[in-house]
Amino acid sequence: MKDAGPSRPVPMRAVEVWRLAGTSGRPVRLIATDIAERNAEQMRHDGGRDSPALNLAIIKRQLDATAPAYRR
Repeated sequence: MKDAGPSRPVPMRAVEVWRLAGTSGRPVRLIATDIAERNAEQMRHDGGRDSPALNLAIIKRQLDATAPAYRR
C-alpha cells in the first residue's frame, strides 16, 4: 500500500500541538527559528514521513504524564 502521507495538513497539526501545549496550564515558550529548522530537518532525515506524527505522540505522552488536564 502506498504511503498516503500525513493524516492532516501540517498547519493543522501545528495548531493542534499549540492548543495542547496551551491547555497544559504551563507557559508556552517559543524556540529560536534556527533550532526549529534544524529539528525539522533532523525529523525529515531520520524519521521519514511518519516522524512528525511520532513527535506529536511523544508530546502527548509527556503531557499525559505531567499535565493530564490538557485532555479536558
